[in-house]
Amino acid sequence: MAFLKNLLLFSALLVFSCADQSDHVQPVKAPEYEVTTFAGNGVYGSVDGSLPECSFAYPMGIAFDAAGNLMVMDSGTNSIRKISPAGAVTTLPVKGFKTDNGGNLAIDPAGNIFIVNWGSEIYKVAPDGTSIIFAGGETGDRDGLGREARFNGLGGIICDAQGNVYVTDRRNHKVRKISPAGLVSTVPGTGPLEEPGRSYLNILEPSCLVMDQAGNLLVASHNHIYKVNPSTGKVTDYAYLPETKPITNMALDAAGNLYATILNESSVKRVSPDQQVTLVAGTGRIGYKDGKGPEAEFYWPQGIAVSSDNTSIYVADATNYRIRKIEIR
Repeated sequence: MAFLKNLLLFSALLVFSCADQSDHVQPVKAPEYEVTTFAGNGVYGSVDGSLPECSFAYPMGIAFDAAGNLMVMDSGTNSIRKISPAGAVTTLPVKGFKTDNGGNLAIDPAGNIFIVNWGSEIYKVAPDGTSIIFAGGETGDRDGLGREARFNGLGGIICDAQGNVYVTDRRNHKVRKISPAGLVSTVPGTGPLEEPGRSYLNILEPSCLVMDQAGNLLVASHNHIYKVNPSTGKVTDYAYLPETKPITNMALDAAGNLYATILNESSVKRVSPDQQVTLVAGTGRIGYKDGKGPEAEFYWPQGIAVSSDNTSIYVADATNYRIRKIEIR
């Protein structure tokens, strides 16, 4: 009998303890965002110098290199700008590529910079400044080696750890892979646009892409994001951004949070690893205003990158001719 009483008493204390702990569980604090101007004086131009004194001409794609420099594709002047960790803005001595239609850039592990110009060409800029057409050059739809390949409306671009380049080929509704040797192939898969007998991935007008830590591609198509295994071609729905106009560019942080610029809404949104969509910054109106995330304003945000310490997001605010910084708090 004493054993039974002790057992009942222990059970009651355990229930009380669990209930007490559940009452004191602290909810996870939602991140807050603060938008500031990182670089650019807001005047169209190509002046180098300090962060507040420099000028840009439609900055588009941005990416960090291994040394922590933020590389900016300045499409209005067909140039690559470098923002050092110390805050010095310089122009790389590179010629031979054309980006006046806009575009994006990515950097491979060897420090090569790859540029797409929203047309049919992929450029490669070596660390010594040498620039070549790496693949493509004419409009079409064809795999092949280097300039034998054809693209139609290039959009997003990324590099993987092995030096392969992946691009979205919008008007061909494909994702293409370019090996370090320049061999262009089409990523396989059975995607959202089904066609009998088709073996390649077919996603409606893919705009941009990122690669997660497992090597899967996350590919944006209008306001959908699809998850693609580039080896097997397996495609699954990843996220849907309701009431969102086309996704422009994307970046991932180390925790798997995806950040996306929405050009026609002049906003930045976040997709958490459990696919919850929240607003990071932007009122939805065109303008220029720093401040708390939902109160800030952009004018056609383009490229996006996350700092290595995952505390800040950088956005190419194209038509404000500035690079904006969003601190995560």
